[in-house]
Amino acid sequence: MIGRESRPERPALDEPRDSESESTEWLAWLQTAVVLLDPGLRVRYMNPGAEDLLGAGLARPGSAALVADALRAIGIDALVERAAAEQRVLSTQDLEWRHRGGADWLDVDTVPLPGGRCLLELHDAGPRRRAQADRRLHERQDLSRRVVRQLAHEIRNPLAGLRGAAQLLTRDEPDAARRELGEIICNEADRLERLVDELLGPAGPSRLQPGSVHRPVDRLYELLRAEGGDAVRVERDYDPSLPAIELDADQLLRALLNLGRNALQAGARRVLLRTRAAHGLTWEGRQHRLAVAVEVIDDGPGVPPELSNSLFFPLVTGREDGSGLGLAIAQEIADRHGGRIEFESEPGRTVFRVLLPVPA
Repeated sequence: MIGRESRPERPALDEPRDSESESTEWLAWLQTAVVLLDPGLRVRYMNPGAEDLLGAGLARPGSAALVADALRAIGIDALVERAAAEQRVLSTQDLEWRHRGGADWLDVDTVPLPGGRCLLELHDAGPRRRAQADRRLHERQDLSRRVVRQLAHEIRNPLAGLRGAAQLLTRDEPDAARRELGEIICNEADRLERLVDELLGPAGPSRLQPGSVHRPVDRLYELLRAEGGDAVRVERDYDPSLPAIELDADQLLRALLNLGRNALQAGARRVLLRTRAAHGLTWEGRQHRLAVAVEVIDDGPGVPPELSNSLFFPLVTGREDGSGLGLAIAQEIADRHGGRIEFESEPGRTVFRVLLPVPA
């Protein structure tokens, strides 16, 4: 582990300086994180950006050796040797930086310098990796939804024929037992048709209009109180300063209702509906200066760990009587709003967070 140390202030531009400080002081003003290496991977200098990114510094005795050892552990020594031999800039991505207080993944550019020195330009790979993971997950979810919808379309036509045939067979049937069997077929066909409707997702395109997110959240509050009864305490915690956003209130209510009902069906005794502003978020590779966050928080048993990576896929459920469609529909509605749904879960506290971008 590399500990974070306090670092000296950036040098003032008008301070007197010696030749060594002149060769490195300009690096302190770079926004890019840089590390200057002497031959043998000895750490000569780290600018403030590198100290912030790596969660390490050179203030304490022996810390330079610790940083060098950590760089060797992720394979920087081989990259430096190759860059020096070929006298060109070499780059690598997705190096895992294990430490306390800094980035988790690094992208590194290795720049050979005269005298056997080398300059490392370091970049936090976390945002890029998250954007790629979001994109892959979204593509998999979209493909899964398309397959399920195609299956639903293929089921709908023969299902209608099956129901019609059952009605014809029992129309003039004098035997009461046979008529009852026909009614069972019709009832089951109706149940399957409702399931097909859910598989096909939200009906019609979203009609986005400027409005307050608290309107559908208030409606959700009333519905959950009615469904939960005295066994569940439903509470609200709103940020009244939230700006208006573009939303389809009916579809957003449907998405939130799926989240709330999941909490009730999981056995929650307390459900909190909370709204907050969220700043500086990135999802699917797009940056959002401001977003509205609607959170459904419950004290239930939590999401099973084995479902955490596939929870928003159709037909994935942790309940024996669940259809596995509620979260997939909620995610699709969030997509239609340009937003996303994320969650964090542990026994006793599960948070589903719907993020909706605020127009610039």
